[in-house]
Amino acid sequence: GGILTPARYGFDPGQVKAIKQTVAKDCTDAELVMFLEVCARYELDPFAKQAYAAKMNGNSGGISIIVSRDGLLAHAHKQADFVNMDGDVVCANDHFAMEFVGGERQVSHKYDMTKERGVVIGAWAMVQRRDHGTTYFYAPMSEYRRSSPIWGKHPSAMILKVAESMALRKAYSISGVVGEAEMDTSRATNLTSVPSAGNDLH
Repeated sequence: GGILTPARYGFDPGQVKAIKQTVAKDCTDAELVMFLEVCARYELDPFAKQAYAAKMNGNSGGISIIVSRDGLLAHAHKQADFVNMDGDVVCANDHFAMEFVGGERQVSHKYDMTKERGVVIGAWAMVQRRDHGTTYFYAPMSEYRRSSPIWGKHPSAMILKVAESMALRKAYSISGVVGEAEMDTSRATNLTSVPSAGNDLH
C-alpha cells in the first residue's frame, strides 16, 4: 500500500524508481503520482519517452506533463474508433484553403514540388474517428515557433508536430498535458536526461 502503490499504474517498484530518476526526475511524491496517473489514464509509456514531467523553476515551481506526438498517436491507435490522421506543412506559395461544404470541413491544399514553395507559414492536421467525425487543427508558425536550435533546423517537422498533437488532443479530449513541440522547456530544471523534442523526427 501507500501513495506510490505500483500496481495501480502497472509498474513494479524498480520501474517507479527508474521513472523518478529519469523522465520524472526531481518530482515530489505527489507530482510523481500525478504523472503516473496521466500515464495510466492515456496508456502512455514513459520508458519509450512518450511522456515526461518537466519540473519548472526547480522546487519552487510545479510540473508540466509533456507528451510526445508519437505518444498521442499511440494512444489514438489503441482506440477502436480511430480511422486515420492526415496533415501537411503549409508554405507561403502553396494554395491552401479550408471551408465548410454541406456542414463538413473540407481542406484544399495544393503545391508543385518542382517549384519553390517559400517559407513555412504553418501546418494543419485532421484526425478522423469512426462515428465522431473529423477534428481539425491549424497551427500558424507565427504563434507556435520557438527560439531553439531544433526549430531553426527543422521548422517543417516541428510545426507539423504541433498541429498533429493539438488535433489528437482535441479529438480524444486529452487534458492535463502539453505537446512536446508546444512546450518552452527553457525554465525546466530536470530535463538533462530527456532527449530534445526533435529526436524522433520522421
